[in-house]
Amino acid sequence: MRSFAIQKTAEKHLRERIQKTVDALEQLKVPRRGKKKLTSHFEWLETCEAILNRYKTSGLFQVDIQTKRVKKVQKRYRDRKARIVE
Repeated sequence: MRSFAIQKTAEKHLRERIQKTVDALEQLKVPRRGKKKLTSHFEWLETCEAILNRYKTSGLFQVDIQTKRVKKVQKRYRDRKARIVE
């Protein structure tokens, strides 16, 4: 860098971009009304790449995605049998 002030400002902006990226990636895990649920491994990868490209931090992060399917019993009323939903 040419000067200490420019270097300090660039570092400050980089730290802000990194923090925004981390916050956006953390928000992916929180279920929200009106937002699409990410169900497949490919959807998670695609969304993470979009966030990393948006904040220009794609070379700074390594994303490891692990998905797990959960089966739960959906209760039915009256004479209907309960069913298993993934």
